[in-house]
Amino acid sequence: MRKIVYVYIMILLVSGCSGIKRTGKSRDEGRTGKSYEISSDEILLNNLNRQNFYIQKANIDFESADFSLSSVATIKFVQPDEYLISVKVLTGMEIARIYLNSDTVMMNDRINRKFYYGKPGVLGARFGIPFEIFPVIFGDFISSDVKKEELKCIDNVINIDTYIKGLKLQYNINCTNRKATSVKPVGYSGVPIQVSFMNFRNEKSVVFPQQISLTHNESGSKLNINIEKIELPWSGELGFVPGERYEKIELK
Repeated sequence: MRKIVYVYIMILLVSGCSGIKRTGKSRDEGRTGKSYEISSDEILLNNLNRQNFYIQKANIDFESADFSLSSVATIKFVQPDEYLISVKVLTGMEIARIYLNSDTVMMNDRINRKFYYGKPGVLGARFGIPFEIFPVIFGDFISSDVKKEELKCIDNVINIDTYIKGLKLQYNINCTNRKATSVKPVGYSGVPIQVSFMNFRNEKSVVFPQQISLTHNESGSKLNINIEKIELPWSGELGFVPGERYEKIELK
């Protein structure tokens, strides 16, 4: 159980911006209904990470058969790949602070007074979850090989597969708001997770989900995220100071 909780927290808090390659064709060929095409650029324009942002308040609830936890997080993002995350319990006490980019991850564990550091790739090796898939947590559609192409909508839905390091991600995208409603990793030996997106909001011409649900398909455990307050575009700087006199632990 401790491993599952840690995996969920890292999935939520760690995000990257590279590595996903699209197949170039949708999975919905053969479905019946009204059909039309939209540009892939229209979907990419709704990605949160195309600009700096500051999630000022996100409520987080984790539920499993024998454990539950509620907390509040803030997330700051500076292009191209820097994040600063703070997680607090409901009383306001910070329990973790994380800084990361595509090369570095650092975390202050305030409860146990430990400072973790290492490379993002360690998370994939340790838990079977590639670092590069984390951007989907915000409902973003990411590709390392972005091309202008037309994607076919059938019954107002695009079903498309993307691939990263041998892992297939099955996207369901709503053609009306050009946003993913769900994504599912398929064909790997790590943690089987289904991610769903709901209650979409339009802020400064960017559409994003306010409610995000991660479900562990085997145990039924859930991590529910509710984004209550966000500033975008946001301008500011990120700073991270390792905990003073904390035990240093390298992630391996």
